[in-house]
Amino acid sequence: MQPPQLYTSKEIAQFLAVSEPALAKWRERGTGPRAIRVKGSIRYRAVDIVDWLREQNPGIEFTVFAQPGEVHGKSELARE
Repeated sequence: MQPPQLYTSKEIAQFLAVSEPALAKWRERGTGPRAIRVKGSIRYRAVDIVDWLREQNPGIEFTVFAQPGEVHGKSELARE
């Protein structure tokens, strides 16, 4: 079993096309995707992002790939 792919707030904000402050505000209010802390840094798991998207968009199906973060061997979210 591999550890889950973790993404930064910057990566998730870019993926969701929102600002980092907006994402932080959602996290503080409990309305955004689930986040975890790793050594004091905020991180997001791909599965939690997909779960949150499903909650926000009932009736639209989102797919979680066998290896979170991987789509045909490339990262699911754009990485710089």
